[in-house]
Amino acid sequence: MATTLKSLARASPAKPSASRANVMTVLLESSRRGRRQGYNVLDAATGELLIVGSRDPENDACRILFNRGHVGVLETRWRGSASPAMRVDIASAARRSVLETRTIGPVAVTWRPFNQEGRLPPSGLIAGGDFDSGRSVGALP
Repeated sequence: MATTLKSLARASPAKPSASRANVMTVLLESSRRGRRQGYNVLDAATGELLIVGSRDPENDACRILFNRGHVGVLETRWRGSASPAMRVDIASAARRSVLETRTIGPVAVTWRPFNQEGRLPPSGLIAGGDFDSGRSVGALP
C-alpha cells in the first residue's frame, strides 16, 4: 500500500531510536530569493536536492520523506557542520507546519495542503488542530 498523507493522519509516531538504521539525515543551507529568506534541503546520503527555498524545512522534508515511505527520525544538519541541528519524528513532523504572519507567530499548526488555486482550504491552518476532524484544540506549546 502506498504511503499517502491520508494514511499519515492515522499513523502512530515512531519512537526515536538509538539505532542509526531508521535515522534519515538531511543538510540545510540558507537560500535567499529576493527579499524572502528560505532554506534548501539536501539528502545527506545521496546529495539529492529535496526542497528549494522552504520557510519550514524540517516539516516540509518530513512530508516528502513520509510520502516516500520513510519512518523513524529526521536529523537535520547545517551544511559543513558535524553536529545535528534538530531531530524530529518523521510521521509527527509531517503533520505540522509553522504559521507566521505580521500579527501571528511563529506558532505550530496542523498542516493543510493548498488547493489548486494556491489557497488554503476554508478551514485554513488551525493551531493545534485535530488532524482527522480539522477542529481546533488550542495552541501547541
